[in-house]
Amino acid sequence: MRVFEKLRVVAAVFGMAAAAFAQKPLAVKSGQWEITHSMQTSGALALPPDVLAKMSPEQRARMEAAMKAHNAGGGKPHVSRSCVTKEDLAKPFGKDKDDDSCKWNLTSSTGTRQEANIQCTEDGVTRTGNVLIEALSPESVKMNMHMTSSNGSDKGSVDMQMTAKWVGPVCSAKDED
Repeated sequence: MRVFEKLRVVAAVFGMAAAAFAQKPLAVKSGQWEITHSMQTSGALALPPDVLAKMSPEQRARMEAAMKAHNAGGGKPHVSRSCVTKEDLAKPFGKDKDDDSCKWNLTSSTGTRQEANIQCTEDGVTRTGNVLIEALSPESVKMNMHMTSSNGSDKGSVDMQMTAKWVGPVCSAKDED
């Protein structure tokens, strides 16, 4: 999973809100949040077929070795900070993305729990998965995500766990990751 995709998912935690009568925003505070996430991957890295075609066998072997080393690391936690505005909280889940290759389907939505399915197709790679986000309190959120990817021959999966805690009402640009 590319870094921008991972961050998009983390940012989506706070972008789930009322777009229709059945959707409710998460009951969390706006402001500075500290986010801790870890990822575990398995299987092959499903790259677009044209990218794979351009790789030499040695390049592909190095990439696969790097992926295996990453998997052996056990998904060490990464901590970042993010500013969540009232406007972010007011956006429907998935609607704040500029990426037309992904379709988000919000399957349930309350002030304390959001569930969604995602399906993306881009450059010959299909990714599908689900996201569960729970607001444990107005100052604490947890998320679990499972995604699978396939380019037709290679298949892999990513599991991500995230916790977020509210730091305060004022955002600091220097803390953004």
